[in-house]
Amino acid sequence: MHTRVSAVFIVSICAGLLALGACGVGDPPSEFVELDAGDEVRDPTGASSGSFASPEAGLPDARPGTPGEGGVDCDASPAECLPPGVCGDGKPGLGESCDDGNTVDGDGCSSKCEIEGPYWACSFGVKCVDVRDCGQLLEAGAPDGGDAGCIAPPKPAVCGDRVIDPGEACDDGNVTGGDGCSIDCKTIEANFVCPTPGAPCVSTMVCGDGKITGTEECDDGNAVGGDGCSATCKLEEGWVCPIPATKCQAKACGDGLVAGDEECDDGNTADNDGCSSTCRLQSRTETIAPTPTTPPKTIVHHYSCVYPAVPLVPKRQVCTETVCGNGVMEPNSTEQCDDGNKTAFDGCSPNCELEPQCPDGKCVARCGDGLLFDFDANGDGQPDEECDDGNTINGDGCSSTCKIEPGYQCTAQIAPDPPFLDIPTVLRDFKYYSAGDPESHPDYERYGCPRVTPGLVQPSLVNRVPVFRWNGVGNDPVSGVDTNGDCGQQLTSALDLTDWYKDIDINVGGTPRRRSKTVNSVMMRLTRQGAAGNYSYVFDSRFDPPYDARGGFYPLDGLGWGNQGASHNYAFSTELRYWFNYDAAVAPQLDFSGDDDVWVFINGKIALDLGGLHPRLADSFTLDAAKAAALG
Repeated sequence: MHTRVSAVFIVSICAGLLALGACGVGDPPSEFVELDAGDEVRDPTGASSGSFASPEAGLPDARPGTPGEGGVDCDASPAECLPPGVCGDGKPGLGESCDDGNTVDGDGCSSKCEIEGPYWACSFGVKCVDVRDCGQLLEAGAPDGGDAGCIAPPKPAVCGDRVIDPGEACDDGNVTGGDGCSIDCKTIEANFVCPTPGAPCVSTMVCGDGKITGTEECDDGNAVGGDGCSATCKLEEGWVCPIPATKCQAKACGDGLVAGDEECDDGNTADNDGCSSTCRLQSRTETIAPTPTTPPKTIVHHYSCVYPAVPLVPKRQVCTETVCGNGVMEPNSTEQCDDGNKTAFDGCSPNCELEPQCPDGKCVARCGDGLLFDFDANGDGQPDEECDDGNTINGDGCSSTCKIEPGYQCTAQIAPDPPFLDIPTVLRDFKYYSAGDPESHPDYERYGCPRVTPGLVQPSLVNRVPVFRWNGVGNDPVSGVDTNGDCGQQLTSALDLTDWYKDIDINVGGTPRRRSKTVNSVMMRLTRQGAAGNYSYVFDSRFDPPYDARGGFYPLDGLGWGNQGASHNYAFSTELRYWFNYDAAVAPQLDFSGDDDVWVFINGKIALDLGGLHPRLADSFTLDAAKAAALG
């Protein structure tokens, strides 16, 4: 028997002793004795502690029994009995030849707490050691070289070889930190578990739980990307997520990256270039004052802001002006509609803005028109719109269906009284009557009367236009009263009246027929007058340019069919529509004047009738409770 100092042998010795229930508490000896199988082992007092069994021979069971049967007589020596084994607790127990604190196979001590081969030296509460024959480098699982009397130092730990060596807490096959297993394989990083040696560690973080843990850079309470915090809880470009479990925000308006509630970002914070200083899509309104020869105009310049096909450096959107009336809704633009024309009152205005639709006096909610109505058209007990910010873009607080988006509050704003109202009109020019000319219209410049002829049209609009009721000859067919003092005929026929409010081709069904020449989007400017809180909006061709210089409302002089030899172009119809919100507390007064056929309808019902061909006449009415009730 010889002596040697071995840092490894203490593990083997203790394994043998512990298996026999003979390991004690105290300082380890400074020198360790290498034993062969069958050698007697004594404690420092000299008392025999049993015999050491080599791994080849196996360890004796420490089960209760009688001497000579491989066990200990618990009745005679109760202090030497072991408790029942609990594999994986790192403590010695009955039926265990080792216990390294886990139930993983392949690390020397099996999931059943049995030593897994002759090349493993195992104990309790520590990892097993891969023992080699002296002078050889045997891999785990290689046959024993036969020199059982010489035990070599363990194989050096190699981090990244997918084998958990002594001193390693994990080995996921790489030497990269931040993935659960540290760069030196000595530490399992926070918020990870590494259950399988050689396999990647598993994060214990839950992206989307609203808590920032481990390697998460953000957690907005969901695992959906595109909202600033990715599906793996990483910050997305252009966003900041300062508060967990809440919506992320744009990092900065003007950085060229559309994020948060931004609708655009052209890389600057200037206004009136399509993208505002707050990164909202922005149209630009140009107001052109009237001149002695031209009427006023209001032109809305729309913009589309998109990333170009070839990305700019630094990255940013480019805003370009759209072409209203080309029938194309450019992407991410301020156009609310584009029906391919600049005709008013067809649902899409000459400036490509949605026109209010108010059949029977109740306006229909049109999401994206910027008007907020509290009507419940679908009968679900809720307003049709919760918000309307003038577009149908998601992510800006008001959704594409005009519902308030989570995390936002939308407040209705009442626009201040503007200095003027520019109302588009549709003017249709006709040839005045000339016998034998199929293009001329028999109603224009043909009849006359110094008085009003009421009742020429039906009391209600049909398909949004006036409908023929009577031609003015004789007595009124309903009242039986001569209403125009025997002025005689004022309209030719029901068919001829339909021409007034529609465009007509020169040929209909191959038959030559009169036609109108439509001039669209001529603005009638009503200027604000009076004191604050008691404003009136007034247009009067006698005083407003350019008509004051013309001596009256002659907007088509030299246009359409021309003046036809007269001093002005007299033969045209004018269609003007405007919606307003009735306030019973105000009871507004509406004043009208004109020569020839002035009909005013509210909610599709006639409110003022200055029908017939006559000189300038005026009339008015107050929209009080009784009048409002009559008009629905």
